[in-house]
Amino acid sequence: MGWLQPLELILYDSLVQFQPEVKSDSRLVVVGITEADIKALNQWPVSDQVMAQALANLQSHNPKVVGLDIYRDIPQEPGHQELLAQLAADNLIAIETVGGAEAPPTVPADRVGFNDVVLDADGFVRRNLMAGTLDGETIYSFALRLSLSYLDYSTNQVRFDDQEIRIGTAVFQALHPTAGNYQRLDSGGRQVMLKYRSATPIARQLSLSQVLEGDFEPQWIEGKVVLIGAIAESAKDSFLTPPTRLNTGKAVTPGVVLHTHMVSQVLSGVLDNQRSIWFLPDWAEAAWMLIWAVGGGWVSWRVKHPLKLGVFNLVAVSGLLLISYGSFLQAGWLPTIAPLSSFALSQVLAISYKRLYDSTHDVLTGLITREQFIQQTARLIASSEKSRTRFAVLFVSLNQLNIINESLGFNAGDQVLCIVVNRLQRVLKGRGQLSRVGTDEFALFIPQARAAQDIQNFADHINHTISLPFDLRGKSLFLTSSIGIALNQPGEQHRPDDMLRDAQTAMYRAKAQGKSHYEVFAIGMHQEKLVRMQLETDLRYAINREEFFLNYQPIISLETGKIIGFEALVRWQNPERGLVSPSDFIPVAEETGLIVSIGHWIFKKACEQLAIWQAQFPATPLMMSINLSPGQFVQPNLMEQIGEILNSSKIRPDNIKLEITESMMADNVERAIDVLLRLKSLGIKLGMDDFGTGYSSLSYLSRFPIDTLKIDRSFVNTMHQVGSDLEVVRTIINLGHNLGMNIIAEGVEYQVQFATLAELGCEYAQGFWMSKPLSLDLATELLIADPSWREQG
Repeated sequence: MGWLQPLELILYDSLVQFQPEVKSDSRLVVVGITEADIKALNQWPVSDQVMAQALANLQSHNPKVVGLDIYRDIPQEPGHQELLAQLAADNLIAIETVGGAEAPPTVPADRVGFNDVVLDADGFVRRNLMAGTLDGETIYSFALRLSLSYLDYSTNQVRFDDQEIRIGTAVFQALHPTAGNYQRLDSGGRQVMLKYRSATPIARQLSLSQVLEGDFEPQWIEGKVVLIGAIAESAKDSFLTPPTRLNTGKAVTPGVVLHTHMVSQVLSGVLDNQRSIWFLPDWAEAAWMLIWAVGGGWVSWRVKHPLKLGVFNLVAVSGLLLISYGSFLQAGWLPTIAPLSSFALSQVLAISYKRLYDSTHDVLTGLITREQFIQQTARLIASSEKSRTRFAVLFVSLNQLNIINESLGFNAGDQVLCIVVNRLQRVLKGRGQLSRVGTDEFALFIPQARAAQDIQNFADHINHTISLPFDLRGKSLFLTSSIGIALNQPGEQHRPDDMLRDAQTAMYRAKAQGKSHYEVFAIGMHQEKLVRMQLETDLRYAINREEFFLNYQPIISLETGKIIGFEALVRWQNPERGLVSPSDFIPVAEETGLIVSIGHWIFKKACEQLAIWQAQFPATPLMMSINLSPGQFVQPNLMEQIGEILNSSKIRPDNIKLEITESMMADNVERAIDVLLRLKSLGIKLGMDDFGTGYSSLSYLSRFPIDTLKIDRSFVNTMHQVGSDLEVVRTIINLGHNLGMNIIAEGVEYQVQFATLAELGCEYAQGFWMSKPLSLDLATELLIADPSWREQG
């Protein structure tokens, strides 16, 4: 990530500028040749005479060491001899450049240091070149020579290796090509990071004029490191440095001040035990960036809400910057831009992968989606067909999950789903594929099935596993499942979506058989499903095309033998199918919800026809019995619809009887009672259809506001064949009477049944012996004829 190096260096410069202010280093003094000095002397470089005088004035106050940070390889008359005499002092250190300007000849080699200013690629000075090698010998920098002289250390007390530089007991971490946040560093020689003291003046500063005039206190010089150099801009001895980076204009640091920082760094390390700039080894830097990369990916994977992710990222970035700044205050230079980049990049990659993952996996369970299941199954099918092994697709549907969602909430339902997935995965044991293909539906692909019976046993095992109790919120919950199985046929090509469809078709057949059943797909099932789909399509068109009509079956009073009303029965005349049996289309209408629209139409038409008959036959009191479907029974606007039709048809509500079944009230008895009471409040009569075949508890029957019990035809047809059924009929009649209800029997096909029911006290009857369901015209003709079946009996 070398392209990040410039950003890391900019951040490093900012850390330098924002570090706390510290006092100037009292061990050092800078004598700077200013623009005013040059103007006063009217000469640059200054003459050897002036320089000799300045050195003499300084030496008179016993400095510990004097560093001449000015090249004097060329004499600047007058006063050259005087200067050479001053340069011979044993506490004076001169500067030279390797392969360039040399030190004056009177200065011995052990008091000469090379110019140690090295520039980064952006022109800034951040490093301190302490030593190097020339012609096989170690040479020392100007700053290091000054420091050793102040410390009274010999060069023998300086030790170098690849990792560090030791001066006495102080350790300075050496730079290498990838040290710190550098990626392509020219690390020749012995380099360390230059630790700038602070942005405040590094040391007391005097001008050359002050020194020449003696305008300073002697204690400012005594025992100090004095560095003499040009600070005038015209001297062109200035450099870009981190402390001046944010300053306006072209603020730079003079070379003599740079050397002062370098000397202060060495002295502070040796005498004050201050740490030099340290950095992590390469492996630790890699681990540091890996931590942030993993953290960024983990956060973006776990935190789904964009606002929460943004807040978390802001906290993370702020935390990293604080860690970086805190480490820098302890002289540590930690990678910051690179971890931030890896943090952001890993988030982008994680979010991209998450979107890809979410497009192929269910968010709740982590299972693959239907589309991914089909793709993966296609490869497994191809492999199985190539090896000529048997395989199967299972379609598992959960029963009663909606009850858990409605009673305990969707969170509870989600927890149950996750438990089901864990159970299915344990049963599957890594064999094959598992997918969530619907809200409460799963698909399994089972490869290498030995025999069909093995798959059926496997389905039994799944049903048993799912039927085990679920402990949730201190409650034991139970689910059942229905499973469809599609097996491959040897020698035939199979498409995964076709097999999934076949397994789903078989599942619906299993669901119709009852709970915890499975069914193996057979060819005929597919044809049945196609027929049903077409039936559903035709049924939807039938509503708009007005293909429905009503037949009316007379209801006879067993006391008078006269017609007292009709039951309205819907019929469907399809242009292509002809007359469609209600047993074929009513279940489809109920499953699809179309029964609500059909029921509304039936009620409206029946009420309108009753109004016509009542006007046509005013002397004959008639009522109309209309079946209410389960879909209509739970409609929230049922009362409003019925009220509107009653008002528009202008018939008395008590001439209408709504027939309901026991099963419609079994799921939620209290709610059913509430609906029935509201219907009764409209003045409508209520009847219970097919009584004795459902699931009602007799304890609730007395609470139902029912006017009529209808005896199911199964009891009527066999009451003269099976003695016990006669007693059942007698019991129902007596029960109804005791509860204040009247009784109607359906399915009367023989005169003897008519007579027996009359003897038992049953009030009404309907059936083929009296009349089959009639068209409107035939029913009207029957009313005109006004027959009496009592006389026929």
